[in-house]
Parts: sequence; structure tokens; C-alpha cells
Amino acid sequence: MRQLLLLIFVFFASQWLFKKLRRAQAAAGAQAG
Repeated sequence: MRQLLLLIFVFFASQWLFKKLRRAQAAAGAQAG
């Protein structure tokens, strides 16, 4: 049960991090271009 909660947490954290990273990449691309 505890491992399941950890898995869900990691899944959502990675999704949030991925979104943040893509936004940062888009901002950097806009600045460069």
C-alpha cells in the first residue's frame, strides 16, 4: 500500500516537473529567438 502511494506521488511529481521544464525551455527558446 505504501509503495503504491509513493508510486503515485512520483508519477505526479515527474509530470509536474516535465511541464515546468517544457515551459522553461519554451521561455529560453523565445529569448534566444
